[in-house]
Amino acid sequence: MCNKAIHSLQQYLILNSVITKLNLRGDVSLKLKHIVAYADDVAVLARSLKALNEIFHKLKNEATLVGLSINEDKTKYMQIKRTGIKDITHRKIYNFVFKNVKNFNYLDSILNADNKMNIETAERIAKGNKAYYANAKLIKPEFLKNNTKMKIYKTIRPVVTYSSETWILTANEKNNLRIFERQILKKIFGPVNIDNIWRTQNSMQIDKLTEVADIVRFSRHKESNG
Repeated sequence: MCNKAIHSLQQYLILNSVITKLNLRGDVSLKLKHIVAYADDVAVLARSLKALNEIFHKLKNEATLVGLSINEDKTKYMQIKRTGIKDITHRKIYNFVFKNVKNFNYLDSILNADNKMNIETAERIAKGNKAYYANAKLIKPEFLKNNTKMKIYKTIRPVVTYSSETWILTANEKNNLRIFERQILKKIFGPVNIDNIWRTQNSMQIDKLTEVADIVRFSRHKESNG
């Protein structure tokens, strides 16, 4: 295990030296071509096919010099375009053929060719529900104070808002996030007795009880502090 860890660390350091030498990091909005990487996960971004071919050629050559190779099967190609006709053919660059995909998972975030967040937010809500039900026994007991239950929920919320700094949400996606949160908060605070009738608390009542930013405002706060 120790030898494997050292070997992996050496590979990461060598790959980082290759990427640093290419000098293609920085503000992606100001560059024609760009590289982002974490450990051995590398994403190559380009605004044109010409730029993509150039950056790939440089990356391949520099990697070959230090004994690294590109895994053709694991490498995918995706064209991000909100409007117009998308290129659905597989991308051939030199002797490599990379599969064209509509979406893929990068560092546990789902990127898609339409540059929309509906798939990502749905996946994150599903993970949030799993996290909630894994902790449901801690949240349900009546003897536990609501403040304590809220602290537990605040450990669940980041599961949903992971990478939300990059999100651009539609009204429907914001609504789905708020529905997820209110379902949990209603279970935390329980029903209220009005005129001897037990009723589920509405959104305004829940907001007064929590006195914290809802999940959408929380994700925006993350963005502004990112």
